[in-house]
Amino acid sequence: MLLLATFLIGLLIGFIVAIIGIGGGVFFVPLLLFIYNLNIHSAVSTSILITLFTTTSAFLFYSRHVKIRYKLGLLLELATIPGGIIGSYFTNIMNKKVIEALFASVLTILAIKLIHEYFINKNGRRIGRDAKRNSLKLLIGILSAFLAGFISGSVGLSGGSLKVPILILILGIPERSAVATSTFMMILTTIANLTVHNIYGRINYEIGLMMGSGAFLGAQLGGRTNLKLNQRKIRLVLGAILLIIAIRVFVDVIR
Repeated sequence: MLLLATFLIGLLIGFIVAIIGIGGGVFFVPLLLFIYNLNIHSAVSTSILITLFTTTSAFLFYSRHVKIRYKLGLLLELATIPGGIIGSYFTNIMNKKVIEALFASVLTILAIKLIHEYFINKNGRRIGRDAKRNSLKLLIGILSAFLAGFISGSVGLSGGSLKVPILILILGIPERSAVATSTFMMILTTIANLTVHNIYGRINYEIGLMMGSGAFLGAQLGGRTNLKLNQRKIRLVLGAILLIIAIRVFVDVIR
């Protein structure tokens, strides 16, 4: 019964995160901590394993239906992967609350920006759609990608909760394409992070594989739902979810 519940939980989370282009670590880590009673290091490592299932599934779906900016994604990953490796190392020696506070602060800023731009651009005009051609904007995007990688490796996330806003707000990528490109980037980041975490031997494979299997199926369903949504609504939904996650992380930090 517990294994079935684990599978269904993975399916539900996989469905949600595939719609908005994040890996699901922001949901998996708290679940593994408070429901499955894993310690923080095991929860982070196991979350990364589950996230690999989610991101792979979403990528396989979006690669057939949505334009993925492969060159841009690879360029950003050149900054994200080193950041993730460094973050995965520092998670074992740094105070987790400091990293979590930084993560929540960045999420809050991005969430407010996404929600604000949804309401001031009701005509569907693309904000900064040519920004990716601007060298300064691209440099900011690369630096932001490094920060996203560092945070993702530190707190057990794939970085999608930061990568999608970076693609939309800084580089001007359309919402649906940003979600799809993010899934491609997250696979690379997750594999790099998982390699480092596996060295420490803290992954709970029983929970990770079962929840990951459910997440794989859920991500396929979530991708189909994404195609039916208005792109501007994806921006609003993403902003709202990021804000909720940020508040939840802040609550953990101040406890």
